[in-house]
Amino acid sequence: MPNNERLWKEARRYGFAASATLIATWLRLLAAPLLDDRVPFGFFFLSVILTAWRCGTGPAVFAVIFGIALVDVFVIPTHYATIVNSPADSLALLVYAFATLVTIALFERTKNQRRAAEQNAAEIAKLNENLREAAQKKDEFMALLAHELRNPLAPLRSGIELLDRPEIAWRQGEEILNRMRRQMRHLVRIVDDLLDVSRFLQGTLRLNRNVVDLRTIVRDAIEMTQPEIDRQQHELKFLRPPLPIYIYADMVRLVQIVSNLLTNAAKYTPRCGLIVVTLDRNGGQAVLQVADNGIGIANSDRDKIFELFGQASGARVAKEGGLGLGLALVRHLTDMHDGVVEAESDGPGCGATFRIRLPLATPSQLAERVIPDETLVSKTKSSEPEGVASQSLQSQPIPVSGSDGEALRVLIVDDNVDAAETLGTLLSLDGYETQHVFDGVNAIDAVEEFQPAAVLLDLGMPGMDGYEVARRMRQLPEGRQLKIIAVTGWGGEEDRRRSAEAGFDEHFAKPVDPAMIAAFLSDREAVPR
Repeated sequence: MPNNERLWKEARRYGFAASATLIATWLRLLAAPLLDDRVPFGFFFLSVILTAWRCGTGPAVFAVIFGIALVDVFVIPTHYATIVNSPADSLALLVYAFATLVTIALFERTKNQRRAAEQNAAEIAKLNENLREAAQKKDEFMALLAHELRNPLAPLRSGIELLDRPEIAWRQGEEILNRMRRQMRHLVRIVDDLLDVSRFLQGTLRLNRNVVDLRTIVRDAIEMTQPEIDRQQHELKFLRPPLPIYIYADMVRLVQIVSNLLTNAAKYTPRCGLIVVTLDRNGGQAVLQVADNGIGIANSDRDKIFELFGQASGARVAKEGGLGLGLALVRHLTDMHDGVVEAESDGPGCGATFRIRLPLATPSQLAERVIPDETLVSKTKSSEPEGVASQSLQSQPIPVSGSDGEALRVLIVDDNVDAAETLGTLLSLDGYETQHVFDGVNAIDAVEEFQPAAVLLDLGMPGMDGYEVARRMRQLPEGRQLKIIAVTGWGGEEDRRRSAEAGFDEHFAKPVDPAMIAAFLSDREAVPR
């Protein structure tokens, strides 16, 4: 079919040339009584120009040759055998041929210049679009970075405020320090990821390879990510093969790859989900697979998730957070190990499977050295404390109270357990009765049961985000007079506008000064008593 279309297009081009030449011949014959045998090629020159402009070089050259033949037959006097037998007509032929060929060449050059200009314009437009996208990605990344840094900074700032209080008991101080250590390690991981990306882009990232057992790598990665998996109440299954699977790899970077996959699965799987890790051999490759029953991946997003600063959608970023570095590092580190990473999903809501294929260690590599499990454990074992404190703090006798003399009740809603508990402790010491919940569904239930006067609500929570929680709270009978304050890592003008539209009374960006919250809560005109 394409060949037939091309032939039809060429036939139309050359048909136009022939038609223009025949029309020129007819006009020249009509003008014969006036011109006699003078200017034999005048009309034909016009037909060649029209053909060159309309159909290009090939049809124009055909029009020149066809025109010469028609002039020889119909225009030149019959007592001449051919054009070349007349010196005047021979000169006219040379002038006509030279002029038409120069004209055709000029048309071809103009067409090429126009085509080049159009291509340049298209390339410039594409470059401008790429620059706009890059600028937009940069702005989005900077906003995400600010959000991700503010989240751990909030409990750090609150922890410092608490440790300055003389009434803090020794055991409470230890708990506060543990929270601060966890958030500090989170900050360090963010900085480490940023440095790894910088090293990779600059080509300075190097691997320290040795023979390692992939089973041990997975075990250490699970130990590192177990607190996050437990916090989300996920079930984790590791189908550990009975025999070692040796690969030639950088053990630290490989633990980073697997832990990033596990963190990704925990983050994008609703609470009480299932994560399954499997190891297998396939020919000369080791196959690592991390599967979950989480929110899944749309077909259009499968490539985006492996791009630097790329995530599946804006809503997914807002709800789950993250800089979009984890999976990008997984791909780059896997490539450096001569491996391949793949993502599979049947679509949104159908879970996702990430599969990594790495070459097995060769016999010569195995003969060099095998690192014992104990050595690997000592280098990669996480120092994360077991468990995350999640118990609500007990209310204390307080001077801050409502009109009936009871303590002012404040509900704190934040999926960052450390941030919620540290802020709650500060407010409790200031005399408020506090309760924490860590997701939107429980927050709505707590409004009905706890009957708070104010709610400190995070925006970027998994599942139901803070905007939707605020809207649903406003629909409750208890929510009409309720004061809802956003305490969030999102501090831009657009975020403040959206929170106001959702029904928030105030918007504080993390790390917020506790005195600002206390000042707002102590305002009897702002908070119902």
